[in-house]
Amino acid sequence: MRKRVRFSLAGLVLAALAAGMIGWTGVVWVELCRCEVQVDGAWTRLDNGYRHRMDLARDLLLLARPGDGPAADPARRMRETMDGLERFTAMPFLPDDGDRYATYLAWQRRLGDVIAEFSSAVRGGGDRQVDRLCENLAELEVRIREDLRRFDRSMGEFNGFTRSFPGSVVAKVARIKQPGCPTGTDGPILAR
Repeated sequence: MRKRVRFSLAGLVLAALAAGMIGWTGVVWVELCRCEVQVDGAWTRLDNGYRHRMDLARDLLLLARPGDGPAADPARRMRETMDGLERFTAMPFLPDDGDRYATYLAWQRRLGDVIAEFSSAVRGGGDRQVDRLCENLAELEVRIREDLRRFDRSMGEFNGFTRSFPGSVVAKVARIKQPGCPTGTDGPILAR
């Protein structure tokens, strides 16, 4: 009778340990999914801001009509930067191209600088639509900077979690790797 009780107690302890491990893995999996969704959401918000800025910049170029004045050179640089960015995003994506994300953000930073320069050259010329577009672009630039900070924080949290002990084990089992650039449901976002 005594041996049976010890055997049952040992089996109960093993079952409790197995249930604990399964529960712990579930908690880590939920946290990993939360981090991944947070990164995707932050990237989507940032990418939408970039697209909206591109649309407003096109409208500003059409309305401002810089001609040969002091805004002609920034307008040319703005067109060249926008064309280069569109060509870059249309290029095929290579799966292990980690520099693509950094290059994309560098293009976006350059476009933001050129837009700011062009806006300051055409603002105050008496055209209310141009002035309003310049104000909208300035407000959008502030939002983009905040969205970029939010994305960097969420990406850092995701990368830190997948590199630390509990997350790294679950990420390896689930074959989740740290992205070189954000990915969505349809594949790499930069390839769209």
